[in-house]
Amino acid sequence: MLKSVKVLLPLIFMILLKFAQATPILGASACLNDANSNNVALQKSFNQCWEPLGMSYIVYATGTGKVAPVTQAQVNSCFSENVLGQKMDLTQMASYLNEEGSFVHTLPEHLKRYDKDLGFFPATDTPPPNKSDMIKKECIVAAMKRNPGNKGYVCDYEGKSGENASKQIVPKYYGEASGRTAQCVDQGMTDYIHYAVNSAIQCLSGVGKVDSKTVFRKINNESAFNISVASDGGVGIAQLTSIAVKEMYDKSLGKGRYVLEHIAKSMDSSCSGFKDVAAQDLKKAPSTSAADRCMWLSPGDGLARNLMYSIGYYLTMRDKYLAPILSRKAPNLVKDEGLMNDLTSIAYGAEGISHARGLLKKFRVNNKTNLVELRKKIRANSVYLGAIKSKMKEVTCIRKGWQNESKECKKYEIEPAELEGETCVAPI
Repeated sequence: MLKSVKVLLPLIFMILLKFAQATPILGASACLNDANSNNVALQKSFNQCWEPLGMSYIVYATGTGKVAPVTQAQVNSCFSENVLGQKMDLTQMASYLNEEGSFVHTLPEHLKRYDKDLGFFPATDTPPPNKSDMIKKECIVAAMKRNPGNKGYVCDYEGKSGENASKQIVPKYYGEASGRTAQCVDQGMTDYIHYAVNSAIQCLSGVGKVDSKTVFRKINNESAFNISVASDGGVGIAQLTSIAVKEMYDKSLGKGRYVLEHIAKSMDSSCSGFKDVAAQDLKKAPSTSAADRCMWLSPGDGLARNLMYSIGYYLTMRDKYLAPILSRKAPNLVKDEGLMNDLTSIAYGAEGISHARGLLKKFRVNNKTNLVELRKKIRANSVYLGAIKSKMKEVTCIRKGWQNESKECKKYEIEPAELEGETCVAPI
């Protein structure tokens, strides 16, 4: 048992320094996708110091006995002069150490009721009505085998690596995120993405009920869970736009700031990789310029910020805009999760909230509107929902072991449960 957190803090600091001083060794895991095994620029960026989100994963992976995607020797950029700059919550890390300062190999008491192979810290402070399912790792792996399209960037340290390098802030173009320049996706990367995405869902469930099926469908459609893709139309794993970003932090332009405020104050373990980024952004707005893409692309703060803002934007569109509109038009329909998720997905995509509003007006929605027919009409009148359907079929075919251009895949009629993402989530 721990005698005192204060006693352990020096030990924690020494452990971080030990990580920092080790020689970097890049793993040689096999590619899970069809990429050339020499295309490891993205893989290398994952093997750097990941800031709070990555450090929280190392704590989880070591504490549960899982094999972390990096070894102590691979965490090569948490240099001593920058350890404090990582803004790690050392008191939280203390709960995962024994009196000698070594990581324990069992879950903390409050998490022992969960499966050790869950892959992330489940939320502990979420109200029962807001409990969210987890996204299955096998579905994330299948999605990451898809062709995400768009240009790809990795994030490197400013100046010579190792000198005053506390953040991965320099975007470097590696080519298209598909074809001959597609980056190798290995087991460690999928473990980490699975951890990050599910942690974000659990963390933001403290704000409002997050539908994990919708999150999976959206990210699969936007980027195939590839954190490195960027274009003029969006950036990162959720292809965030400047409009969505401003909605989240700018009081004068949007209504999403409450999400960041909740995360910044949260003491839930699931928020450990996100709260410092939220607190930072509440003080200073993040940039969305092309030169600052790594604020949304890096595997540390970039990924944390992208997930936090995208799921937060989804909650804001649903709860602050669409739910009030539908409550006035058809109070009975606002209770339907499927309808709300369809409308929110449209609002998130390029069609925007104006198209979602327009569909409600076009079909003269009221309390007497037939729900089944309404959903059919909405899906038939949304390019974005059509794209989601197409990408869900791709994932389904990959899970069945078929190439997307194969005869089997082309002939296959996707089942409703597969289309809705029900086969890709599970209760915790």
